[in-house]
Amino acid sequence: MPASDRLRVLITDGNTRAALAATRSLGQHGHYVVVGDAGPAPLARASRFSAAGLVYPDPAVDEAGFLWTVRDAVRRHQIDVLVPIADIAMMVITEARHEFEPACRVPFPDAARVARAGDKAAVTRLAESLSIPIPRTLILETAGSLASVEGLAFPIVVVRRAEQDPDA
Repeated sequence: MPASDRLRVLITDGNTRAALAATRSLGQHGHYVVVGDAGPAPLARASRFSAAGLVYPDPAVDEAGFLWTVRDAVRRHQIDVLVPIADIAMMVITEARHEFEPACRVPFPDAARVARAGDKAAVTRLAESLSIPIPRTLILETAGSLASVEGLAFPIVVVRRAEQDPDA
């Protein structure tokens, strides 16, 4: 690949399998990949296709610190494309995309659409309304409601929405 076609990409959430897959794919195609994570030794950083690493504050705990660190890395590494992997990183980055674009692209829709897609209860209700088959689903408004549900059998998936019930 000619150097002029080589992208410089920052991938967040490097300890996820999705980040590892993205790192490998981009690296195999000749792109320069920086892997970021809140932990010091993320899975994707160990890939031979990871050119550099970045440790940032957990965006769920320190959104401002996360953004500052990512902005600084984008500048220092001359990043062309910023790829947030996990929901929280994607929300924070899409809400702040004006701080990165146009010099660094964020290849996701606007923050409102990302939030809508990340609202699992709303997506579930939409699927039901469109007659799309989904597993048996209970949407509980509080964590305490789970104790009152009878007839639960494993496997069970519980998704917490912290903004609605911070004590869950």
